[in-house]
Amino acid sequence: MQVSQINPLSLFKTDFCSTKELYSYAKKKIIYCAKKENKEYLIIANTKTNKILYEKMGDENSVDIREFSFPEDEKNNIALIHGHVTNFASVLSPSDCWHLCNNKYEKIIAINKKGRFSLLQKKADSNIEEAKKFFKYGIYLQEPDFLPKNFIKKWFVTRFKNNEKLYEKYIKSFVEKSNINFRYFSTMFK
Repeated sequence: MQVSQINPLSLFKTDFCSTKELYSYAKKKIIYCAKKENKEYLIIANTKTNKILYEKMGDENSVDIREFSFPEDEKNNIALIHGHVTNFASVLSPSDCWHLCNNKYEKIIAINKKGRFSLLQKKADSNIEEAKKFFKYGIYLQEPDFLPKNFIKKWFVTRFKNNEKLYEKYIKSFVEKSNINFRYFSTMFK
């Protein structure tokens, strides 16, 4: 598969000696585009062969990847790594998570301008259908179970606490349930 060289801003490389080197390359490019261009940048990579399959710059909110087709034989090793154009914590959005559930790749990673990231990964026995429903509809309709039941306490928590942190806690608590069984990891609030 031919990799599109869309970003003229930095060194272009497709093969790496290790996954760590590949992630370092992706992180640098994504942060550079977020800081200098104020745009999201996307890298799709095979983390088993440590090769970049696709790169593209988007706008300040998203990157369109409709022209990319996920290779069927590599789907269990593909990571979609992209930027969120913010200095603050910006965890994976419901649409990021839904996209992972709806497509044939293993993990999605969002990186902010400070280099902090959040990652969602499918496992072999992940309940993708239930996760799809949750990220498409349920996340907006269900009340997070960690919120206080008392109305006044709930109002206080949702008004004066860090909502991104609450949102991340909600996502993590859902995807790591034994009947859903995804992996979630983040450095956004460390």
